[in-house]
Amino acid sequence: MSQIHIQERDVPSGAYEAARASGFTDLQARIIAARLPHIREGEVAATLSPQLSMLDPPSLLPDIDKAVQRLADAIETGERLLLISDHDVDGGTGLTILKTALLDYFGVPAEQLRSYTSHRMREGYGVSDALVTRILADNPGKALAVTCDQGSADAVRIARLREEGIDTIVTDHHEIPTAGIPAAAVAVVNPIREDSAFPDKSIAGCYVAFLVMCALRDELIRRGRLPATTPKLTPLLSYAACGTVADCVNLANSRNNRAVVRFGLYLMNTNPLPCWRAVRRALRDEPITAETIAWFIAPRINGSGRVDDSMVSVDFLM
Repeated sequence: MSQIHIQERDVPSGAYEAARASGFTDLQARIIAARLPHIREGEVAATLSPQLSMLDPPSLLPDIDKAVQRLADAIETGERLLLISDHDVDGGTGLTILKTALLDYFGVPAEQLRSYTSHRMREGYGVSDALVTRILADNPGKALAVTCDQGSADAVRIARLREEGIDTIVTDHHEIPTAGIPAAAVAVVNPIREDSAFPDKSIAGCYVAFLVMCALRDELIRRGRLPATTPKLTPLLSYAACGTVADCVNLANSRNNRAVVRFGLYLMNTNPLPCWRAVRRALRDEPITAETIAWFIAPRINGSGRVDDSMVSVDFLM
């Protein structure tokens, strides 16, 4: 029988008093002070419920300029775009963000896109050899691949794609191998790279994809490809909130994750996309919370990717 280990945390008096002064109960204040020991009076509300204006900018991500320049070139020339994601919720919501931004916001023709999620039972995880074989069979000739939630550890397969005329942009948040980033990739947008200036190392893969699409929007406007009035991508943060909660990334130490989840839940409940309206019906119109995502939505989205084809879930989300 396993033993239960209880870790006692210090409760710094300054942080405790700051939380109490902000109207929190004794219990809440002790939890806040133990988790956020350096918080000061006047910072509590903004720290716990950050605004979107407090998000770190996409420009701090490594290779972001290379990625958006190559993407914008591909859009302008009509080059085929191959969107490749992991088969879990983070990957599925990230793929949904990529597709929705490209199709609905940037006006990329549907025939210019191909979407792929790895089949866990037949192809395994990541940009695997089996997945690459399937992609190559479907896409002879020049193309640009964009990964989501994977690719940082797939140097050999990315080199194989390049040999066949397919460039790859990696968007990911997973660990970088000791050998380094994939040398054959056009860009590797990953906040945990050693040379990354992005201060938050805890964001989910779907949010990395969101930031890349935000930067791409700005580049397409700069080139005159899109009007300056093109809507911002903030409605897609409902997808990012879902993937962020489902992937169990750090909320305590990440202002970005807290802001994304907070605003995403607001969208799910006040201006819901069709998929969230369907979820609300299944919940008998109960509000969607982070707990709802973790225990009701995420397992169902995850289910298809665990036993069969996760594109079913992407289709539902879209």
